[in-house]
Amino acid sequence: MKNIKLCLIICTFSLIAANFSLAKNVLCISETTETTKRYYYNDAGAYMYLMERYFSPERILDECFNVTQVNWSKAQQHLNKCENYDAVILWEAPCYIKDSRNDDPYHKDVDVINEQTAEKIVDYVKNGGALVVAGGVVNYGNGHPLTGASTDAGEGKRKYIGYRESPLRAVLPLEIRDDVTIAAMDREQIQKTCNSELLGSINLKNWPANAYHKTRKKKGAENLALLDNRPLISRWQVNEGRVAAVTAAPRANILVKNEKNALNPIWSKEAVLWDRIIRWAMGIPFQSSEKEAQLVQKYKNLASGPQELPFGARLGEYPYIAHVLDAAMPDNILNLNYKYINDLNFNNVVMQGYHSIGKLDYQDTPESLLEWCKEHTRALEENNLSMIARPAMAESVKFHIPDPNQWAQKVLPSGEFASHYGGYKPCPYNKYVQKYAKEQMKQYMPVLSEFQRIRGIVPEDEWAWTLGYRNPYEGGQGIGCYSPWVNKRFKKLTGKEAPAPEYKEKGYIAPEDDLWLKWCELIRQDAYEEYNEMVTQTARSYREDFLVSNYPGGFEGNTGLMIEEVYLDCWRESPLLAIERMDVRSNFRMDSSRTELPVWAMVGIFRMPEDKSIYPETLRLTTGVCLGSGAKGIILWNYVNLWGQYFQHPGHAWLESEAEAIGDYLHKFGPMFLELEKEPADMWILSGWFWVNSFDNYLHIPPEETSNYNKETPWWNIHISEIAGPAAMRAGIYPEFVTEKQLMSKELFKQEAVMLPGAIYSRQGVVDNINKYIEKGGKVYLDQSAEIEIPGAETLPVDFSKWHQDIAEGKRPTQRPTEENYKKQRKLSEEHISNAVDVLEEHVTPQVSPNIEIDSTESAYTLLANGRAKYLFVYNADERNQNTFNVTCRNLPNVVYDIEKSELVSEGQNPISFSLSLPPGGWKVFALCENQIGSLKVQKADIEGDKLNISAEIYSENEGIFDAAVPVKIILYGEENKTHEFYRSTSRGKLNIEMPFGKSIPKPVKVEMIELFEKHKCKNIIGN
Repeated sequence: MKNIKLCLIICTFSLIAANFSLAKNVLCISETTETTKRYYYNDAGAYMYLMERYFSPERILDECFNVTQVNWSKAQQHLNKCENYDAVILWEAPCYIKDSRNDDPYHKDVDVINEQTAEKIVDYVKNGGALVVAGGVVNYGNGHPLTGASTDAGEGKRKYIGYRESPLRAVLPLEIRDDVTIAAMDREQIQKTCNSELLGSINLKNWPANAYHKTRKKKGAENLALLDNRPLISRWQVNEGRVAAVTAAPRANILVKNEKNALNPIWSKEAVLWDRIIRWAMGIPFQSSEKEAQLVQKYKNLASGPQELPFGARLGEYPYIAHVLDAAMPDNILNLNYKYINDLNFNNVVMQGYHSIGKLDYQDTPESLLEWCKEHTRALEENNLSMIARPAMAESVKFHIPDPNQWAQKVLPSGEFASHYGGYKPCPYNKYVQKYAKEQMKQYMPVLSEFQRIRGIVPEDEWAWTLGYRNPYEGGQGIGCYSPWVNKRFKKLTGKEAPAPEYKEKGYIAPEDDLWLKWCELIRQDAYEEYNEMVTQTARSYREDFLVSNYPGGFEGNTGLMIEEVYLDCWRESPLLAIERMDVRSNFRMDSSRTELPVWAMVGIFRMPEDKSIYPETLRLTTGVCLGSGAKGIILWNYVNLWGQYFQHPGHAWLESEAEAIGDYLHKFGPMFLELEKEPADMWILSGWFWVNSFDNYLHIPPEETSNYNKETPWWNIHISEIAGPAAMRAGIYPEFVTEKQLMSKELFKQEAVMLPGAIYSRQGVVDNINKYIEKGGKVYLDQSAEIEIPGAETLPVDFSKWHQDIAEGKRPTQRPTEENYKKQRKLSEEHISNAVDVLEEHVTPQVSPNIEIDSTESAYTLLANGRAKYLFVYNADERNQNTFNVTCRNLPNVVYDIEKSELVSEGQNPISFSLSLPPGGWKVFALCENQIGSLKVQKADIEGDKLNISAEIYSENEGIFDAAVPVKIILYGEENKTHEFYRSTSRGKLNIEMPFGKSIPKPVKVEMIELFEKHKCKNIIGN
């Protein structure tokens, strides 16, 4: 009998213990608040979002809590079923959101906790439920003046309504009397009021909180901690249930203090505090000290970066770069910002933080710049990142010479200063501009050059566009630069006075001795050659390996690294236009391949005026087209807009998810893209992108009588390209966009066909070479908008200028930039593109006979090469729908690999045929090779100092070198089974690597390599 009783007692205690160990279902309501700070200057938003991402309850609580964390739009449906949960946490949860925009499912009024839902929560508590209310920014009172969103005029358009009038207040252990409850606090003034087990071993004065909610004590409640005699942590029992309320608000630190003075809110002991609060509310025992120590370690792991690599370990990766504004990167969580960037698989940042050295408030001194470099370098090192700084030295002339007559660009025919956002633009030819820019560099380069992880500079010389660009952009007329020193330079080079711009009627062909044509070539096209040379020489006199790219730096781009902006989403243009941007940037140089003189694509991640950013499908497609055009780096401009519910498009994935997926892909396959070159295209298309051709500058010149002059006229060729480019690609043609330089070269005669869309101006050299080309059998296509007469050219039954005409007539709906209007614009431009596709598909595609045929006008393709292999990029140009495509390849290598899947798709067929399905805006790369891979061999693997040197070769099945770029996974094995893996690529079948080791990369004793086409492997002992 005693044994039976003992058994029952043991079983009873076992059941109780099991009950404590069962997972508890916890509902958490949280989202990041919108802020009144406009566009990407969003330090408060970034601060709150990063805390949400890394330290919300679903991340920091013990695994025994099964946390369902939902945002505001889904809160009500879950809270109305709160009886299904063991506890409810209002982490960041207002009762109501009032939004005057009401223009999409996010920008509208939201009932998060309406009266009925609040009463449901009250009943839930009274019947034994557990409620925990945290110090969220929009809890208790009605937010803060910096939360919500405001119009440019300052009128609020998004407000958060708290608990003061809600039935919820009945069960809270405190009173809310103020409208705005958030206030600054001094943590040294925190007072524990009792020796409760809940606060045992937790020193609240270590809590990094600058902010709390001012509330009042409620009779009957137990206040465990007070501040100024106001509740900081309070609790009570309501019938059968328990409620705990915490008013400390670390997420609001940056709202009550500037970022220099705000505390870093990361506090590992917070994990224990919340674990105990929730356990008390649920009536279950606290954990052992050992278990709580594990919670602390878990929290620390969330805050820490990856294993630190030696500098140089990532330099062989494909450059995937986040553009960061210091204004959107709070200093007090600098490391967490960089951790986020690394977690999205970026390996570099362009930091727009350091500006210039001087005496103004926003400027640095050499000493403050040194501290800035130290702080950022520490965070960069901990997250295995490198930086390219973005100083603005050209504007230093303004500090020394206030009179713009001494240095500013001028515009004819008005004679006014050229302006950019209301500021005058320094002229790159001006001796004072160059002098003071160089002086700036001599002050900051000795500092920057000492920091290895600061790899280079991209000066913020936003005036450095093709001269005069900003005038038509901002609605002005005329062309620059006609400043005295420019005119003097022109006379020095030609012996003649600078010619005034003279309006020419459409159809004008400039003779080659036309003085104004010469002026365009010498002054506008190569405007930054002298300035860029000064920048490069000055920088590299301090450090030879310093990267320099004077973005945008003029089309000449003679700094050794070119950056081309791909801001297609600004106007919701087709991402296929990225190929034109990349082609033109490269082709204007002519003297170097895209591997020798790399071009980085700068993809705009804008926060548009209606508070939305780029679609993830658009980001996906734009990135793919840039890669397929030979881009050797991808910059996501304004990375801060990747996060936040209010930036996202309802019904679409989060932008940060797409950015992370791109980064993961580039981590594995990016090194291969560094080895690829542009393959000859089916057809050349003359580009008019940013007046890259000298004769396009005639578009800037208004007639004497300007009463009927349309300010859209200078954009003629750009609007033409918006239709002609995507239409050609979707008609099954692989184009290359060229400049006048190519049309006047011998390369023209190697082409199958040339299209000259919107040809209303030209130069005699182009026309003469085109005529010779036609005489030798070349095909030339014009459209119905052409004014240039070219005998033998075929005029297509399409007018590419109709889109321009619609814009000039004010039909483009994005004059009021809302999401709905952007959709209307895409629909309108799509009509013009579709009409052009039909014409090109009938009249041009059969004539150029592409080697690649895809059975849909929703598709497009590009082609790159390495060795004897071709790399086919297939795109789904439809950003709304998934599509399946059937691909046929003729006269091309017939062994086809799906690179991402490491899968053989086809072999031995001619023609090759295969199918693929792509998501909206999706793309895929196929390698077309002459043979299959036979083997992979390591030729050498040895150590020299702290570097590992590896040489390897891939052989085809017939034992010759596999003449292609093949991505390779490399695993280093060190002592005690420590490993490190990374990715590189062969070029023409060969691979040479120099990899530093140390820190988290073990000294290797063995290397394993796996090629990613067919996954052949080989292993080598280091030193053998």
